[in-house]
Amino acid sequence: MKKLALLLVVIIVLSGCASNPSVSSLSSLERQRVANMAVLNSDDIPKESYQILGTVEGIACKRNLYASGSPSMAEAQQGVLIRAAQMGADAIINMVCEDKQEVDLGRNCWQTVVCVADAIKITTSNYYSKAPDKAEKTEQSESTGTAFLINNNGYLITNYHVINGCRSIKVNNNLIGTDAKVLFVDEINDLAIIKASIYASTFASFRGGKSIRVGEDIITLGYPLGPILGETVKVTKGIMSSSTGLANDTSIMQITAPIQPGNSGGPVLDTSGNVVAVVSSKLNEIAMAQATGSLPQNVNFAIKSQTVGLFLDTHGIDYESKESVVKSETVDIAQGADDYTVRVTCTH
Repeated sequence: MKKLALLLVVIIVLSGCASNPSVSSLSSLERQRVANMAVLNSDDIPKESYQILGTVEGIACKRNLYASGSPSMAEAQQGVLIRAAQMGADAIINMVCEDKQEVDLGRNCWQTVVCVADAIKITTSNYYSKAPDKAEKTEQSESTGTAFLINNNGYLITNYHVINGCRSIKVNNNLIGTDAKVLFVDEINDLAIIKASIYASTFASFRGGKSIRVGEDIITLGYPLGPILGETVKVTKGIMSSSTGLANDTSIMQITAPIQPGNSGGPVLDTSGNVVAVVSSKLNEIAMAQATGSLPQNVNFAIKSQTVGLFLDTHGIDYESKESVVKSETVDIAQGADDYTVRVTCTH
């Protein structure tokens, strides 16, 4: 009878499920943190450049005694990234993984891979050049990104992470050079509405009618790597490669147009020159290569115009929509969009 009771206890314990938080349970901002998470060694960054938020752990569990193979180390590493993102970390350092062969009743596993790392917050501005697709930061405690005008009253759309923590904001392009202020933010969807005291004769229009389809050509404009690439707007081409983002997030699309730090907040345009999304982030190639053993390419993310439209409607901001009927040449689209796409400079 005692043996039977013990067997039942073991069965009950092992029927539990040791698992990492799922990506689908994260907010959009947390998912972008996972995609952007830098994976470093402590030697890669000076101690005075970061603050340790805490130790994070990811696990992969073999729950079936008779299943072949070992638990996935990539799953355990992904768990580390997810938990670090939930803490608000910019990066993890000193990740160590161990393949444990023995039964772990505490984790309800027959075999376990455990990865542990320190989650850190970057505290100095001159390190951010290493962080994938953060708003590009300079040594003068400034960060830069992109925004675009959406009506003639000086309202602009950008990313929340571009203007987060700014004491002052300036916007400029070949026609504009003025201060701006933050009006509304949506931290979850990484969006912000800012306003400049100008009258804009040219502004962006959003795509109306049928939604853009997977495989359609797109164009992005932005101000990436300003000190290196110069102060003029940069144009890149690609396609909409997926209608969803990480974990099938339907508010996000994937695009193949190359983006760099500083592109965040810029418009994604269709072949009629209408806005279909706002550039938000890119997949961290180094982190994914370390986690999966494969180097992903051209996996970039943008917030769909439908999500942006809901944000604008919620706050009663006027904007224009047009059906995408007539296709235009890329050079003509870029020339027109140059006038309403601006560089955002944030002083911290």
